[in-house]
Amino acid sequence: MRILAYCVVLSGLMLLANAAWDDHRGIATAATPSQTGMPNVEKRSEHPQHFRNLMTYQWGRAGFVIIARAVLLGFVRRADQLDPFSPDFSGNSSLNDLGRTLDAEAQKRHRPLR
Repeated sequence: MRILAYCVVLSGLMLLANAAWDDHRGIATAATPSQTGMPNVEKRSEHPQHFRNLMTYQWGRAGFVIIARAVLLGFVRRADQLDPFSPDFSGNSSLNDLGRTLDAEAQKRHRPLR
């Protein structure tokens, strides 16, 4: 799961770089969900409003992927804190109390009778 989170980071960074490059050169491209598979291409010099709309889509898409990465990594970190076999296990007070009680009982059993 952690590998998936880092792959999402990489794809988000690539989408940000692509959006920045398109914004710099003034030609925005984005794939359409139609069956033709032809990408939308808008030039800043020909249709500035269409170009801005397409760039808004590209920046929003990259931002959404970065937010999805943060959520996914949050799930991974939370799972690590709850997994008792993980080195990041934080434990909770009930488990700590249980451990202290069991240690006290074990010490009582190993003491000689009084």
